[in-house]
Amino acid sequence: MDVEVHIKFLVVIPLMVGAELVVHRRMRLLVKQFLDRNLIPGDAMPRFEAAIQSAFRLRNSTLAEVLLIALVYGVGVLVIWRHYTSLDAPTWFATPSADGSTLSFAGCGMPT
Repeated sequence: MDVEVHIKFLVVIPLMVGAELVVHRRMRLLVKQFLDRNLIPGDAMPRFEAAIQSAFRLRNSTLAEVLLIALVYGVGVLVIWRHYTSLDAPTWFATPSADGSTLSFAGCGMPT
């Protein structure tokens, strides 16, 4: 029911998506700065390059993104939503009962 929260959400999500693109572009420039300024000693260069390759692999990893989505859904929806955010009062999506929550028509699409 709080309009301010929803407006902030609608502003922040596109900003986060846009920030991902900025981070992707800046990572290469930042790595280049380390090399241009000779901050990495010659004997540590193979480890530095391996760390950079590992970071780029993780950044572009589809598996990592799928695992994060599964973790968020598994913990967020199945645990937190069901056990810690349930209200004992009727809401727009459900009415509490002795057998658990009874979904309203509007709440039929919501996980309970």
